[in-house]
Amino acid sequence: MRKGLVVVFLLGLMSQARAQVLLGTFDSSNENWRYVTLSVPFTSVPTVSSTAAANFLGSYGIPPGSIGWDSTEPGGYQYWATPVAWSGSKLSYYGYTVTWNYWYYTPGSWNNAWGDIAIRTTSGTWLVADVTPTAPTMAPNATDNTVWNTLSVRLDPSGNWRVGSVSGSLATAAQIQNALANFDYLVIRAEVRTETVELMRMDNFRVVPEAGTFASMGAFLSTGLAWVWRRRQLLRREFCLRVTR
Repeated sequence: MRKGLVVVFLLGLMSQARAQVLLGTFDSSNENWRYVTLSVPFTSVPTVSSTAAANFLGSYGIPPGSIGWDSTEPGGYQYWATPVAWSGSKLSYYGYTVTWNYWYYTPGSWNNAWGDIAIRTTSGTWLVADVTPTAPTMAPNATDNTVWNTLSVRLDPSGNWRVGSVSGSLATAAQIQNALANFDYLVIRAEVRTETVELMRMDNFRVVPEAGTFASMGAFLSTGLAWVWRRRQLLRREFCLRVTR
C-alpha cells in the first residue's frame, strides 16, 4: 500500500511538470493565436495599432499546419501574439526555454535587430529579446515547405532580455520575474522588412523546461522507486525472521 502511494505521488510530480508545458502546434487551427500590428518594431518602444486573428495555413508547417501568410502580409509591423486565455501569471515559467520554428520568403532582405520575441505586461510595458544576430535562412521560393529555422530563448537573464526596446537596458532576473508575474501576452516576430512583398509562417511554438529538468525529475523518480524497493525488501526480511523464530 505504501509503495503504491509513493509511486502515485512521484508520478503526480512528473505529471505536474509536464502539464506546465505551453504549446502551439497549429496542426488543425490557429489555436486562438492572434497577430498584432505595432507602430514600430522594437528598435524603439512600440504601441499596438491593431489586433486580429492569426491566419491558419493548413498546407504549410512541420507537420503541415502553421500560422502566417501565404500571400502578401497586410503591411505595418506584424508580430504573432499568444491567445488571450494565456494571460495571467507565468512566474512558474522563469528559467524555461521558448522555442519556435520560423519560415520566411521575400525578394528583399532581412532587417536585423528588430526584436524577435517580447513579453507584454498587464501594465503595458515590454521586455524584448533579439535572437537572430544574423538573418535566419530564407526559403528559396514562396511555396517551399522545407527551410524552417528553429529559434529559442531562455526566460532568464541568459536570454539577454532588454527593457522596452532592443537598445534598452538589460533586464535583471527580478525584472524578468516581474514581467512573467504580470504576463499579458507574448509576441513573436513575423515581419521581415519594411514595405516589401514578404511571406512568413510560424509553427511548433513551445515553452518547456531545460532538458536537464526532466532528466532530474526522472532521476528523482528512479531514486524514489529504488527506495521503495529497498524498503519492501527489508520488510520482507523482517517478516521472514519473525516467522522462523
